[in-house]
Amino acid sequence: MQEKILVTGANGFIGSEICRLGVLMGHKVVGVARKGRGSLKEGWADKVEWVKADVLKPEDWVENLQGCKAVIHCVSIIIENGKDSTYQRVNIGTAEVVAREAEKAGVAKVIYLSVNSQVSLLPAFYDSKRKAEAALKGHSYQLAILRPGLVYGERRAPTILAGNALKAFGSLPLIGKTMRQNNPLSVWQVATAALVSAFDDGVEGTLNVETIEKLAQRKLRNFAAK
Repeated sequence: MQEKILVTGANGFIGSEICRLGVLMGHKVVGVARKGRGSLKEGWADKVEWVKADVLKPEDWVENLQGCKAVIHCVSIIIENGKDSTYQRVNIGTAEVVAREAEKAGVAKVIYLSVNSQVSLLPAFYDSKRKAEAALKGHSYQLAILRPGLVYGERRAPTILAGNALKAFGSLPLIGKTMRQNNPLSVWQVATAALVSAFDDGVEGTLNVETIEKLAQRKLRNFAAK
């Protein structure tokens, strides 16, 4: 059955993969991003309903929440860059807006792309992600928070090399356990887990790396069985 979802940060690294897979699964996908479709030229992007809007200005996109099963919130910055690109404004502020508008619209589920803080190189960034999580909690919708570590994929070629290196470290006896807790995940795995979380009412709460891997694998098995 076709369901409608809204993805924020939809033309970004993870957001675009969620849109792509959502379309392939037969869902109606609304993609909200400041540049709309941006530079995405692939055919699947033609099937996304693109909304060119700033998430912090809900008057430009909130009408698209009508009929949505879920909102998947992917907007985030890793490094601050000027007054309009701060952790408070982008990471925390957008989460506050999504929480408020999703609840007002009666959306059943909100999925948030957070991050695993087991190994923290940017404390202020991780702190902003936790504050965003807090802003999304305590509302009428179901909430699932995904906490991957490094996410790799072709749109960010250097991440593939980094992911392979970290997986190799995971086999070492002294640091292997810590590395495996932060096992690199492909963007496909994270996007698939986000979509499973959006449509499965039994999936909620905080999802760590291992759980994300299992949800993606479960979906893959379901595809293979068809």
